[in-house]
Amino acid sequence: MKNTHKFTLKLIKRATLLCVIMLSISACNQLFSMKIVRFADKDSYQADPQTLETVDRTFYSALHLGDWHYQGSNTSFGEVRAFIKIPQKLDLAKNVQEQYLQQIICPGEDNLDLWYKLRNMDLEIHIYTKNKNSTISATCVNPLQQEDIQSV
Repeated sequence: MKNTHKFTLKLIKRATLLCVIMLSISACNQLFSMKIVRFADKDSYQADPQTLETVDRTFYSALHLGDWHYQGSNTSFGEVRAFIKIPQKLDLAKNVQEQYLQQIICPGEDNLDLWYKLRNMDLEIHIYTKNKNSTISATCVNPLQQEDIQSV
């Protein structure tokens, strides 16, 4: 009976160790899939104030005459988020709204200054009606990143 007890404890310890290893591997895979590890230094994945000013100028000039109001941008790890307040919710499915933002609101590929500054970062557009915590968002396609992918 005593040997069975020791065997069971060893089995539980090994199973626990195996679970910890599997969770560690999973966490590493998630870090790689989030594009966190692809950057060599902090400056290449954190937007500087000049980049945020360029984003702000781009959207303010595009939206200053209509009912949609540009509310500024902020930066996070590997991305810049631009916020736009709209008067009422769009009567479209969420995926259609995302496509609309990508095709109509995202800056064009001719805006090379902006895309060059955002080369290693994603640009996300967020629209909302009342609360920034409840947004519909879309990630703009950076044509410079597309060129990098095609050349690989």
